Amino acid sequence: MDILREDLGYIFRIKAYLQKRPKLLYALLLLFGIWAAYYIVSPWYYLSPDQISAMSYRAGVLNLYIQQILAGGLPQIAALKDHNPAFYLYASYLGAVCEKTEAMQIFLFLQLGAAAFVLLLYPTLIYKLTNTILPAFASPFLLKIFVGWSLYEFKNDTYWSMAWIVVIGLPLIGIFWREEQGWAKWAAFMGVCLCMGLGNLPRMHSSIGILLLLLAGLIKEYIIPLKKTRNRKAVFQACSLLILTLLSYTLFTGLIPKAYLTVTGQEGKIADFGPWHTIYAGLGWEENEYGFRFNDEYVDGQAKKIDPSVVYCSPEYMDILRDEWFRLWREDTEYMLETYYRKFKACLDLSIPSEYGYYNLKFVISIFLLSACILRYVFKRKKILVSWRQMLFAAFFCCLFSLVFPMMANQHIKYRVGFVTACGMLFVFGSLSIMQSMVGVVEDFCKKPTCFCGTHNESQNQS
Repeated sequence: MDILREDLGYIFRIKAYLQKRPKLLYALLLLFGIWAAYYIVSPWYYLSPDQISAMSYRAGVLNLYIQQILAGGLPQIAALKDHNPAFYLYASYLGAVCEKTEAMQIFLFLQLGAAAFVLLLYPTLIYKLTNTILPAFASPFLLKIFVGWSLYEFKNDTYWSMAWIVVIGLPLIGIFWREEQGWAKWAAFMGVCLCMGLGNLPRMHSSIGILLLLLAGLIKEYIIPLKKTRNRKAVFQACSLLILTLLSYTLFTGLIPKAYLTVTGQEGKIADFGPWHTIYAGLGWEENEYGFRFNDEYVDGQAKKIDPSVVYCSPEYMDILRDEWFRLWREDTEYMLETYYRKFKACLDLSIPSEYGYYNLKFVISIFLLSACILRYVFKRKKILVSWRQMLFAAFFCCLFSLVFPMMANQHIKYRVGFVTACGMLFVFGSLSIMQSMVGVVEDFCKKPTCFCGTHNESQNQS
């Protein structure tokens, strides 16, 4: 036992040495993150175009914009009817600068680049969150195991952002919650704001769950205490943080594109489908007695039956679909309740496609949570820097809120990718919690003498 304690002591002395030299430690974490990102993501870069996107329309729009830029023109984003035209604006300029003229390769480059960015930063983020080296070095591989499918395996031009923002946003919010003051707290805050803006680019409102968590933290820490004080500085700080949060949420999808339209002299505005087109189309997620279909052309045709002159995706178009949806609730409430109940049950399915075929995570989740509870009880420690309850709650909130997107549209995996990823983050945080507890137990073991040695010493003192 003493030999084991001595060997483990060397490891903890190395840990103490590194923690006394934070610059060296963070450099090692960054280098390890770079290696892990390259090792995990690079094999997925060599794919055929049909493995990247099933939406030839989006690829055609991006190719058109690239050709317009290369010919000396400007992308006409005011005429584009899609979920987020700003994404194609930035992606087209990226393709022109990098001399990539194939839209599919740009889609792949953006998704894998975003995944590599997360893997690169995760060791540093987890160390800052836990102040423990083992979970930090294990974190990229936990991501590979539990959420790698949605980060870089699942290829679809824009839907991956719903997974990306959950993975990168949760640890940043955890650091912001944990830190009292200092550069780390505000760096985490600015990181969350920047990631929210970027996460909204591929799919509009992908970051809304992270936004709500950040707003909840700001209200708890800065708004509620204002009841007890009238300090102008505190009021100014709270208002500034709220304004900065909301502006960053729409920075890349609203403010910059609108400025682009003004500078380039394009007439119109940034088009957005809005929720009612998707909600109405979502009524056709299954075979039904009304004949609803999950199809853009079908929804447009239904609106034109009421007003033949209505323009696709215009405000009047959305008003018609909204009124029709509420009319159905008034006239056949039972049917609507049954429809959404069946859709909710279908959206809870955690079967995801992988290179090994379909596998179901429900049984694995049950076993994991049971094991985590047992191990957490066994390795329970009072002094753990991060509150894992808060992190698990944040991941669980993202699980529930991510169901909004498939409930609006349909139960297809591309709409459930945020939900599946948030469930995977429960696994990641649970594993990190167990690791941190185990490290603490082993560290205590190395510090305490064995019962034999203690008894022997006591007998010597008595003699």
